Amino acid sequence: MGFMKKMKASMGVGNAEVETDLQSPHCYPGGVAAGVVTFKGGQVDQKINFLAVHLQAEVEVEGQDSEWKENVKFHTERLVGEFTIAAGQTTTYPFQMSVPWETPLTNIGGQHLRGMKVGVKTELDIAGGRDAFDFDELEVLPLPVHERILAALDDHAAVAHGFGVAGAGHHFRLRHPVADELRGSRAQPAVQAAAHA
Repeated sequence: MGFMKKMKASMGVGNAEVETDLQSPHCYPGGVAAGVVTFKGGQVDQKINFLAVHLQAEVEVEGQDSEWKENVKFHTERLVGEFTIAAGQTTTYPFQMSVPWETPLTNIGGQHLRGMKVGVKTELDIAGGRDAFDFDELEVLPLPVHERILAALDDHAAVAHGFGVAGAGHHFRLRHPVADELRGSRAQPAVQAAAHA
């Protein structure tokens, strides 16, 4: 019976599970994202290689002739190294991870930017089994300096061209790994601010 349970666990059946609860769904570039990771053992004891949290963004990848969306990790913090979790054991682990200054904004002026998705991905790396993951979306809010710059751009563009921020996106290119792009509401050129990851 023990052998069958181990075989099933290696295929993800009765495997260890992980879930993250964020202290707040909001954060700021240069700040922290805090929360508690809860991981629960499955039907058998399992060796865990590590527990880590990643900041991840959904980005548009530009190729020669096409574009597609991918999830890209741009910051990682390993919380726990190698350990064994017993069958049915539940453990909680509080954490605080730093949010890099170049983290893309997802919200401006109280409005979520269309096309922007950033979050905390939790990874429980299980030796010889299917890894367990969790994803929790984050709203990355602008700092006062961002708000002043965006307000100045918006004022200037509104007067000169009738421009306003309509949407946004992350782009992935070979020369510039991650860049924020704010799209105009009137077919005006996009405003880009490189945020190298």
